Amino acid sequence: MSSNSRIRDPVSQLILALDWFSFTTLFASCQNQLMKPFNQCCFPNWPRLWIILILAAAAPAYGSESLISARNYHEVSETLVSSGQISPAHIASLTDEQVELVINLTVEDTDLNAREGFEITALGIDYIHIPVDWDNPTERNLQLFMRILDAAGDQKVLVHCFANYRASAFIYLYRTLRQGVAPEIARKDLDAIWPKPAWTQFPQWQAFIAERTP
Repeated sequence: MSSNSRIRDPVSQLILALDWFSFTTLFASCQNQLMKPFNQCCFPNWPRLWIILILAAAAPAYGSESLISARNYHEVSETLVSSGQISPAHIASLTDEQVELVINLTVEDTDLNAREGFEITALGIDYIHIPVDWDNPTERNLQLFMRILDAAGDQKVLVHCFANYRASAFIYLYRTLRQGVAPEIARKDLDAIWPKPAWTQFPQWQAFIAERTP
């Protein structure tokens, strides 16, 4: 997609791309993650914007670390990269690396990513969380993911999960089903993260991809 066709407001773009139920589900999920620490606040009537600004000012500063050092980092194209779980130091580098949208495919983990959405949006970067059950990836998960990437246009996108297994699998399916990339070509990027012998250990993912590969 050319830059001339890009809608400047990514939220408006997502609303156009997603059905209303999917959008409200995503919004509620992100809002719950961002506002969970404040639900019991003694000042529940304060505007949420002020709360976010106050916490942003008080948030600890992290040194930045290049995304390349993230677990199983892989560059699919100039505007699409994937990785395993990112750290606060990786998040601090997102602006310098010109990432404009982060899609998180992990389930919520208190120790690993509870503050991730807050830290990313505090940088002015769009953030979407689609919790994909490792044992049961669904067609709904995939369709939502593909609609979001469609809406992203020429934004630079980081897709991540815990080990870049969910992320690389979903990207493979997006490229073959939406972009018309030949499976044997898209497979090279998938195999860079998941060599073929590894698939035998995860039959649910082997079947999920095989059933949808053109």
